[in-house]
Amino acid sequence: MDRMDTNDRLIGRILAAAGPAVLLRGPVASGKTTVALEFYRHFLADNGTPRCLLLVPNAHAVGHLRSKLLAGSPAGLIVSPQVLTFAGLARRILTSAGQAPRTLSAFRRRLLLRQIVDELLAGGKLSVMGAAADTPGLVVTLDR
Repeated sequence: MDRMDTNDRLIGRILAAAGPAVLLRGPVASGKTTVALEFYRHFLADNGTPRCLLLVPNAHAVGHLRSKLLAGSPAGLIVSPQVLTFAGLARRILTSAGQAPRTLSAFRRRLLLRQIVDELLAGGKLSVMGAAADTPGLVVTLDR
């Protein structure tokens, strides 16, 4: 079966979904980005204003998807692509509620992550990563 047929069927299933949110997941190189971009383009208003939001895991993915959206739009029609990280969404929600977002310093963030890892390890919830749980590299990696 052709990948485009598969993507078209997947987009159809997403558009037919009952809920307001869709989680798109799959292995590397399975077409998630292509489907996400088509889904996003489907919800553009005629003037290029987005009517949906893409949430991605990190800043690199934000830049990548924004670039792809702008590059694929005729004459740069997409206005300010709404692609955010979870932290970006939280910041936007707090700001709209009149709250000033507070960010943890890198030191405090890593202390908190270390505490979470230690609690999970003590509770037997990190069996697969148990060997790495005591290394500083795990917390650094989680902090990225």
